[in-house]
Amino acid sequence: MKTNFIRYFLILFLLQSKLFMYGQPSVSGYYIKGHIIEDETNENLEYVNVVAYSQRDSSIVTGTITNKQGYFTLQLNKPGAYYVTADFIGYEKIVIENITLTPEKMGHLTGRLKLKPSTFGIDAVEVVAEKPFVTYQLDKKVVDVSLNPSAQGGTAVDALENVPSIQTDMEGNVTLRGSSSFTVLIDGRQTPLSGTDALNQIPASAIEKIEIITNPSVKYDPDGTTGIINIISKKNRLKGHSVV
Repeated sequence: MKTNFIRYFLILFLLQSKLFMYGQPSVSGYYIKGHIIEDETNENLEYVNVVAYSQRDSSIVTGTITNKQGYFTLQLNKPGAYYVTADFIGYEKIVIENITLTPEKMGHLTGRLKLKPSTFGIDAVEVVAEKPFVTYQLDKKVVDVSLNPSAQGGTAVDALENVPSIQTDMEGNVTLRGSSSFTVLIDGRQTPLSGTDALNQIPASAIEKIEIITNPSVKYDPDGTTGIINIISKKNRLKGHSVV
């Protein structure tokens, strides 16, 4: 009876140890494993950012996030000296240093790591509500160019960055809902240039707002286009401009 009792607890101990070591599927090659919990409640923390750095030059080697049980596994391609950081919003970052992997020791277990909640003076924090630079009306989106930081010193293309349904690239090309077939108007009048060419020639400093109409009425002759981008200029700033 006593022998069976001891055997039961021995098996239980081994199972618990294996659960801690293998919170994630087993891996081959070099690895660093650990388990992250909340310091005050001891609850598992999911989605913690865990990053491995080279001890030699602090370059990022690899990264991952913790799973629902708070476990993480960092897989590495070669032996070396590393350090690991664990970072989560609202908690203090922790650093695990001096981790050395060799052909003789291909894995490292950090054990259970505790993240402490960040402490800062709440009274010193001022919350300021910012006006969005894109507003939505019944038939269009309106971009307030003065509120878009991307527009400063640029063109109409820059003013359209980060606007829903608009995509821009490094070459200044613009697409509306994935298509380059759109019409550009300036103060309601059509320009002789194609959409992207026209937008690249209009300085953002001359624009008050931009209207994006994805379901235009028939008066705009929308056949074959995905929509209209209407540039509303600041008073007298685009008079005589070559695009108009």
